[in-house]
Amino acid sequence: VEEQPTPTTPVVVTNEQPTSTPTPHQYSSHSQ
Repeated sequence: VEEQPTPTTPVVVTNEQPTSTPTPHQYSSHSQ
């Protein structure tokens, strides 16, 4: 039985959540 390695793609997507976490660029814009 071949062990199926966990997909790395979904993990990367989960790490980067631009929708949930506002980008610092937006904060900079408001700051100025």
